[in-house]
Amino acid sequence: MKSFKFWRCWLIILSSIIILFGLFLVLFSNTKLFTPFNILINGSFPVNEGLNVPNRLLIWLYAILGATMIGWGIFILYLLQNAFARKERWTWYAISVGMLAWFIPDTFMSYFCGAYFNVILNSFLFLAFLMPLIFTFKVFNRK
Repeated sequence: MKSFKFWRCWLIILSSIIILFGLFLVLFSNTKLFTPFNILINGSFPVNEGLNVPNRLLIWLYAILGATMIGWGIFILYLLQNAFARKERWTWYAISVGMLAWFIPDTFMSYFCGAYFNVILNSFLFLAFLMPLIFTFKVFNRK
């Protein structure tokens, strides 16, 4: 039982981090606080490739990405606080399938486009979610 509480807390913290990072994208993508990310992004998509994206478009795209992350994080957090806490089997599968539905195409396209920093970030986040899902599998699949 302590193990389940630990891993549920772990997932709550991860979901909260996703929400906060999404908020960071929405509010700060056009500030100096975003410089480290711009360095990583510009390294993956050099200007000499002829990519000329208006600054407002980038702000808008980061805002959409951030808002999506906020919604995704809140959704997972809500599941964790309610049905997951009651050990309803469907929530384990919903989170697991949702993680795969995000991780596979996002990571594949990041790799394909040369955004290796995002491949690493995705892999770290996926493993951080995968560990508690592995360790709580038995709780949700008792006969």
